[in-house]
Amino acid sequence: MLHGVWRSARRLGRCRPAGLGPAAVVAAALACGDGTAAPPAVVSVRASHMGVTLRVGDTVTLRAAVMGAHDAPIPGTRLVWSTTREGVAAVTAAGTVRGVAPGVALIRVAAGTAEDTAFVTVGADGVVLERLEPAPATALAPGARVIIRGTVRYALTTAPAGDVAMVVQDQRGRPLQDWSESQPSWVIGAGDGTATLVDTIDVPAAGVTEVHVFLPVAAAGATRTETVTSARYRVR
Repeated sequence: MLHGVWRSARRLGRCRPAGLGPAAVVAAALACGDGTAAPPAVVSVRASHMGVTLRVGDTVTLRAAVMGAHDAPIPGTRLVWSTTREGVAAVTAAGTVRGVAPGVALIRVAAGTAEDTAFVTVGADGVVLERLEPAPATALAPGARVIIRGTVRYALTTAPAGDVAMVVQDQRGRPLQDWSESQPSWVIGAGDGTATLVDTIDVPAAGVTEVHVFLPVAAAGATRTETVTSARYRVR
């Protein structure tokens, strides 16, 4: 024990006054520490997407934000990605998810003891919010007016029952004011392609911690929404 602390004190020569005996060196080493600040504790982690729908063979890259005390971001934190069903949806160490076979899987992202999840549905059709500006999982300022631009990648065997539009809500499912710009919705048919949607929202000044963006797509003749992809922003 003494030998290890003595080596520590030698490394911290600037902290060890000359002429100290062994006991004094031990006390000085413990008082000085190693000069390295402890990393901030991880309180929560939030995945960029809450749900994704893919076709077999398609991929989408998920991201996550790591927060400490008072919702302060902790950049550079190591993330660990995993899947509950490797045979349905595989995920890489970088968060890229690939549809393997039809079914539903849960993708987990962990930072320390904190974790979050995203549902992945793999089927015949796929609709993904491939890119959002601002990027999902980042922070929006309370009271701000924000323009959200979404690039949608779709692969559909049948045409949707109606227009495709982004739905913006708070964390409790309440709709936010939408000042729809030039392309609030898009008419798409069967096949593969991309579309761009633009919505302008007012972020509430209080009472909202997250903004959720949904892209529901109902198959032709369906009585309910069959395909949904969703992402989220933090409000702080």
